[in-house]
This record gives sequence, structure tokens and C-alpha cells, in this order.
Amino acid sequence: MWRSDPAHGIRDPPLSSTGHEQAQKTGAHIVDLMNERNIAVDKATIVIYTSPFQRCIDTAIGLVRGMAAQTQVSVQPPVIRLQLGLGEWMCERFFDEVCPASHLLSRQQEALARQQALTYAARANNNETILDTHGKNLVLPPLIIDYGYRAETTEFDFPERYTDMLQRFNQVREECVSQAGVGLPKDCKSNGPVVTILVTHAVGVNALLDSFRNRITRPVETSYCSVSCVQWKKSQATLDISDQSEEEEVEPVEFLGGGVKPRWCIDLEVSDIHLKT
Repeated sequence: MWRSDPAHGIRDPPLSSTGHEQAQKTGAHIVDLMNERNIAVDKATIVIYTSPFQRCIDTAIGLVRGMAAQTQVSVQPPVIRLQLGLGEWMCERFFDEVCPASHLLSRQQEALARQQALTYAARANNNETILDTHGKNLVLPPLIIDYGYRAETTEFDFPERYTDMLQRFNQVREECVSQAGVGLPKDCKSNGPVVTILVTHAVGVNALLDSFRNRITRPVETSYCSVSCVQWKKSQATLDISDQSEEEEVEPVEFLGGGVKPRWCIDLEVSDIHLKT
């Protein structure tokens, strides 16, 4: 598994054993949330976009593992797509000197391909568990990795101001939501609803939520594997962005497009209650 040179002082660490357990709990919780919202899990196409950093990829795989354990019916394996635009800031030195963005993506795809090959071999021998030295199960749960997916974001521009980062996440959010059901691998067959899951870093959670709101709000603390749910409300097709709470500290929103935007309803925000039960 790829790691950056420790001499640079920058690492791409994997999840801890606790992190893997929390990711699986979160996957099970997502199934419960879908059931609560009357989304037919057995008919849904689930597309997971994840930051290409290792801890996010591990989280995405953990989500799939937890969803599979929680589902009582046969379901379409979720699709995983690596989305550079969901990555965290890092710094210019990381992508210029340690690992260019395109190199990071290709190396992570290679690692996933090797893990898939190991999974096929293990299942051929009726083996569902192969642990590495950290206790991580290297056998993948049922999933589809979309190696043909190409995100619009291919590099990072530095220095990136906070508002530039918000603009990036807004563009990525629009791309992921609009393209989730487009160009899926041939072995992905479903005519049901499309559920899009975005796996990102702490600062990215706030940026994504502000993107759905179409305004800047005060960032909130986000714990690992917190969950936010956003739904499209067809009955309220547009939102006047001038209608906002006086208590919120906000800035002008023109950088997110301004004017009238579709109404998205955030009905669950950075919740980690599922990890406390």
C-alpha cells in the first residue's frame, strides 16, 4: 500500500481498527436511514464518491461492508468512484514534490485492483477473511470499483483560499449528484433510485453542507464517521437565498452562484449518534 516518504513529514495513514469498526457501524446506519426514508434498498443504485486518501477509501469500503451486513435482501453492489475534488487541502509540497494528484489516483486504483484480485482468489478458496498485520480484512465486500470514472478535478491549484475550496466542493457536489447514475459499469444494473454517498474529510463536510445551502455558515465540529442526509424536495423547486436566519454569520454567496438555487433539505447534520449506541 502506497505511503509518502516519511522524510517529507507528510503521510497518508490508513484507518485504525477502531476506525474500521466505526465505518461498518456507519454503513449499517445508512441502511436504516434509507429504510426510514422509504428508499428501497434492494432496488437502489448506491454510488459512493470518495476522496482518494487512504483513510477515506478505507471508510468507503467499511461503509459497504456494514451495509451488506445490515441488508436482509439481495442488493446491487455499491459502486465506488475516486473523486480527487473531495480531497483535503494538504499543501503545495505534497502534490508537487511528494505525490502529484494524478499519481495519487493511479496508485490508489492499482492498490484497489490488487485487493480485488486477492479477493477473487480468497473467495475461490471459500475464504472470506484475510487479515493484514493491523487486523484489517483485505477481502473486499461485494462492490464495484468504477475504474473508468474520470473526475473533472484532476489537479489542485495552490494556494487555495477558503472560498476557493468552497467553490471546488460546490462544483464537485454538482458533478457527483448529477452524474451518479451516468456511465456506470456494465455489471451495475438497477432501475431504482440513485443514492449518492460522498466520503470526505472534516473541512469538506462543512463545505458540502454549505454547497447544498448555497451560503456560507459557521463551520461546525465534525467527528469521524458523522453522517449528514440531504434530500431533494420536488414540491419546493427553488429557494430564495435571501431567506436565511439572522443568527447565522454569513458572507455574500455569489461565489456559489447566487440568485435562485434548487431547494435541498438537510434533514440530518453531522450526526454520530449511531456510534454511541
